[in-house]
Amino acid sequence: MQELDQTQELIQMLKERLNEKDETIATLQATIKNLEATVKMLQENAVDLKATIANLTETLNEFKRKFFGISSEKSKKKQTDLTARPSAARRERCSACPLALPRRSASRAFSAA
Repeated sequence: MQELDQTQELIQMLKERLNEKDETIATLQATIKNLEATVKMLQENAVDLKATIANLTETLNEFKRKFFGISSEKSKKKQTDLTARPSAARRERCSACPLALPRRSASRAFSAA
């Protein structure tokens, strides 16, 4: 009789463990479904973000062409001219400053002394 009780207890314990495993499997399957849904959502977000990046890049390039197109080439040329002849540029900027006055030639400077 004692063996029969032990066997029934063992069977009951195994049934409980089996039920726990079934519950764990069900929980893991639900987790897998949630993760699959999350992956799908993230993939869709990645596609949307790539499209947004492409649109913003196109818009940025349009702004660059609009604001820095041909006129910037002219301003770059003027900037190159200014750096090539800084004294002329200073004279153009400020007619009241001493640098804007014509320079004395070397012979005038010695004759005045």
